Amino acid sequence: MVVAGAVGHAHARQPISERERVFERFYRILGHNEPGCGLGLAIVAECARGLDASLRLSEGAHGRGLRVEVRLAACPASG
Repeated sequence: MVVAGAVGHAHARQPISERERVFERFYRILGHNEPGCGLGLAIVAECARGLDASLRLSEGAHGRGLRVEVRLAACPASG
């Protein structure tokens, strides 16, 4: 069984050629004036590596922004 979650950001215009850079620490889109320091997705990527999860980037809803999907294998219930 796989557990998946996704989040999107409709305001950030991320060039396709630079999409993977969102996982770099302190990376910010040039001209992007929203608050933050560029650590959010870097932390997500580090957690995903530790959990053996996969990350997938795609275009956001209605062709705007960025969508990030996290997929990880569900642990069997213990009891």
